[in-house]
Amino acid sequence: MSLTIILGPTGAGKTLLATVLAMNDEREVYANYHINHPHFHALEPQHLVAINSPALIIIDEAYAWLESRRSTMDLNLFLGYVMFQKRKRQIEFVLTAQLAGSIDSRFRDMADRIIIAEKTHQGFKYTIIRPGIAGSKVWKLSTEAASKYYGAYDTMEKVDPIDSDMIVNVMPDQSKLIPELDTIIQDMTTKIPLDRWSLAMVEAYCLEHNHPRQYAKMLYGRMKAKALEQAYAGKTNQKKRSYKKSDSGSRKADTKG
Repeated sequence: MSLTIILGPTGAGKTLLATVLAMNDEREVYANYHINHPHFHALEPQHLVAINSPALIIIDEAYAWLESRRSTMDLNLFLGYVMFQKRKRQIEFVLTAQLAGSIDSRFRDMADRIIIAEKTHQGFKYTIIRPGIAGSKVWKLSTEAASKYYGAYDTMEKVDPIDSDMIVNVMPDQSKLIPELDTIIQDMTTKIPLDRWSLAMVEAYCLEHNHPRQYAKMLYGRMKAKALEQAYAGKTNQKKRSYKKSDSGSRKADTKG
């Protein structure tokens, strides 16, 4: 196994170089963005365990998977385990990122090549560094040569973080989620009443319908609150009916008397 990390700012040609490597590789290609390669497969973390034959694996904007500040997260630990296990197979990993520091240090230490991408007036310049080996090499790709690869991928495709809970966590006002949560609850309760849902059921529903994992506890809490409100409203209405019935009976008795 080999690991290549491509670094550079937006527009420096990181994804371009990863695509060039893919288009000139006859192995199976797995990537978290679409590549018009005859042996392309969309990549998700759970697929990595099953890849045991020669392959090129590309993780674009790798911070979304290998964020250094979340080095103990399950995804980081899982990917570290997979990379160590694949070392003896003909599997190559290519990661792209804007900053080296955004990738967990364990993966930086495992890198066989670090490539610094730059945009130039003539095209793109890639400085290739091999950790532990003095010196570097430079490879250039002209604008004309690069244009041959633009049709192989969508330069505007957005790579979203795997952990969608991150978006929820950074929201300054999570109360803005209430309308969306209520819509989800309305769909959930078309078949199963509010008071019948357990937290495990809500978590399974979120997983099945691609809702952020963090929604589960918020949905469950809101559903419990709604169920209590309904139960309280039902008891209140029952008391009112009982009072009216009792009051009506008393009036009839007074009339007879």
